[in-house]
Amino acid sequence: MATFDKLNAAMFGVNVTYHINRVMVSSFARFIEWESERETYKKLSSLSDLQLKDIGLSRYEVSALYKGLF
Repeated sequence: MATFDKLNAAMFGVNVTYHINRVMVSSFARFIEWESERETYKKLSSLSDLQLKDIGLSRYEVSALYKGLF
């Protein structure tokens, strides 16, 4: 029975480690995605209204895209 308890404890530890790792990886991936979105917003915001019009966007749409309204 003691061996079974040790095995259960080891399996629990592996399971917890696996879930912590998944949370960390998904958090890091979300951070990278957010950083990319922020950089895109900064670059689009620095364009003039004429440049935005050339690519088919308005200043409102740039803000709305960043805020997730589109």
